Amino acid sequence: VNPRETLTLAVQREVQEEAGFLFNPTRVVGIEGSSPGWMRFNFYGEITGGELKTHEDKESIQAKWFDLTEVLDRRIDLRAADIIPVIRNAVVQQEKLFVGTLPSAIERANYTVSLAIVFNDNSGSPISVVTDRSGGLPTMSIEKRDPKSHAKHIFDIFGIADKICKEIVGVGSTSDLLFRGILTLAYDGRQGKDGIHFTLLYASSTQREISSDCSWQSSNRSDIRTLLSSDRIIPVK
Repeated sequence: VNPRETLTLAVQREVQEEAGFLFNPTRVVGIEGSSPGWMRFNFYGEITGGELKTHEDKESIQAKWFDLTEVLDRRIDLRAADIIPVIRNAVVQQEKLFVGTLPSAIERANYTVSLAIVFNDNSGSPISVVTDRSGGLPTMSIEKRDPKSHAKHIFDIFGIADKICKEIVGVGSTSDLLFRGILTLAYDGRQGKDGIHFTLLYASSTQREISSDCSWQSSNRSDIRTLLSSDRIIPVK
């Protein structure tokens, strides 16, 4: 991602620079992080124009179409084999017609995680979701400039989720809940800020007792219902 870009603009630029195509991203199919300075967002989408790049420049040698089976079976020489699980996951999501999420262009100064902890009794009644005193979702952020707080990933979103459960919600940890996926993802670098926000969706098997700082509230959000009924989530590694 270049300075002053959104994630969507970044993937569109990268596809055009390296493959020659105009690209319309429709959903995020994976998120990876391995150090305090590196995070990769894998997008699924469609080609809307442009031409296959056949010349070498500073961005790439060239682009070429390959048979999917040959790629997945590693019958061609790949520069980096880490693309194989990314492609496999995208194929599975396409086959299941999974409706995923795209990043929202909302600027953030820090790394922030919100938890949507929900209970659904499958009776058709409204879903119950945990809210804090302000009526919003329990949220916690860390300073981007503090490398010690980033853990092994860009920042340990599941570690932050555990802290939210323990310190705000009053639930022991997220191990008592079922992770269902990423509900929202927000990033916008166009004003010079480089923070990012995740809302993680967890399902609770009961309307368990929680802290006095939080309460269970009714919700009819269709995006929550969609993720709860889906057997696909956005992988986070």
